[in-house]
Amino acid sequence: MYCRSWITHHWRFDSRFIALNTTRHLPILPHFVTKRDMICEWSKKMKIRARIRWAIGLPVALALAVSPALAQRKPPYWASIAANADQARMRTGPGKQFPTSWVFQRPRLPLRVIGVYQDWRKVEDPDGTQGWILSRLLSPQRTGIIRGDTRPLRTSPDSGAAMVFRAQPGVVGKLSECRRGWCMFDVDGRMGYIETGHIWGADASEMAR
Repeated sequence: MYCRSWITHHWRFDSRFIALNTTRHLPILPHFVTKRDMICEWSKKMKIRARIRWAIGLPVALALAVSPALAQRKPPYWASIAANADQARMRTGPGKQFPTSWVFQRPRLPLRVIGVYQDWRKVEDPDGTQGWILSRLLSPQRTGIIRGDTRPLRTSPDSGAAMVFRAQPGVVGKLSECRRGWCMFDVDGRMGYIETGHIWGADASEMAR
């Protein structure tokens, strides 16, 4: 049986969604509908539904296949308050039913994740306070905070290198290239190397020379 296709479907796959665009042609329709036309229309509808079910099921299947490889990071690891989180509540337990013990109002503040429970992360702040924060309020971006005295930042990871600028205690910057006791410290585009012993946000292994 030949069924003329009056509806063409264009599938567009994207990492975020699957969209179904339908373009309808406008043929000259007869003044009566035959039994064959009804069967053809039913056949086309079944094919369309099958394609839609396949398209919807594909991302689910892919997610199930990829999820083991994208498992949660095992603590401890470093994180920071998300840049768009004006307020991040630390709670005494992993749930909104637990009281708030602290409210962070400083985006990019470094935190150390030490526990995981569903969508909650147990964290430790630079003062040693521990509590639970929703994972969506955290960023994987590593940051550090200056501690102690005003610290020099240098052009290279060497105590004899030229000084670029000084940073006062409490200044927060992005961390990268942490090795052999030094990290690149980026404060809103101003960058320099700082000794890991002068910041909170680096591992003991990164402090070893």
